[in-house]
Amino acid sequence: LNFSSEENIQKILDNSKIDINDIGLIASATTTGLAVPSLEAMIMNHFPFSPNTLRLPLFGLGCLAGVAGINRVNDYLTGHPTQAAIVMVTELCSLTYQFEDKRVANIIGTSLFGDGSGAVLLVGNEHPMAKSAYFEILKTESIFYPNTERLMGWDIIKNGFQINLSTDIPSLVTEHVGTNIDNFLNKNKITREKISYYIAHPGGPKVLDALCETMGLNRDKLALSWESLKNYGNTSATSVINVLEQTIISADIASNSLGVMMAMGPAFSLELSLVRKC
Repeated sequence: LNFSSEENIQKILDNSKIDINDIGLIASATTTGLAVPSLEAMIMNHFPFSPNTLRLPLFGLGCLAGVAGINRVNDYLTGHPTQAAIVMVTELCSLTYQFEDKRVANIIGTSLFGDGSGAVLLVGNEHPMAKSAYFEILKTESIFYPNTERLMGWDIIKNGFQINLSTDIPSLVTEHVGTNIDNFLNKNKITREKISYYIAHPGGPKVLDALCETMGLNRDKLALSWESLKNYGNTSATSVINVLEQTIISADIASNSLGVMMAMGPAFSLELSLVRKC
């Protein structure tokens, strides 16, 4: 995972050859890299973006923010189909370690969470680059679970961020996520059998096991999520960007096949995207 947002943006511009003036919006998502001015404002000083480029800072969504950021920017592009937009995600989870905190949650959080950054280029349906896109977002959905704000998150204390991490998260996944995804697919007249691949945020080993259980999935269906977790840990919102990148690079996915991109995060919520391989 690249730790430089500037390098990520430069890579997008170099690889896509997009006209930078086509980019109408830059969204920055973070929970652990809080800054004022926000991160997308800082990055704009390193590139010749139009001064009229819209900024969308997204703070506090935690692990959810990778998919949620993509979905919210997709909403924008639905209304501005000739434009392009960038979602940049930056997480510095190591800054949240509390040296005086002897709780198990602090130790687990330090062992599980890592640092990373990533960026995604999205274009509207009427943009010339839409014809060469890897995936198309067909539908999105957000699901909020009431009274679950203490399952995961950070309290702001005098020394910074102090993690809250409940052992109940895998149970919530097992009890709700399979049904939530089925309902999401049913709304779009699709059955689970039509889903060929999953681009899933790797929350942790128990969360991935619970996801396999509730969805009736073979572990191999989430192989790239397991690989990302093994190589980098849970880098919060950045993780699903890495899984998406590896899906583009290494997964053998037939054109027009359907997939689900998903992430969960405080307090507690599920973000879904129905995607189609172009």
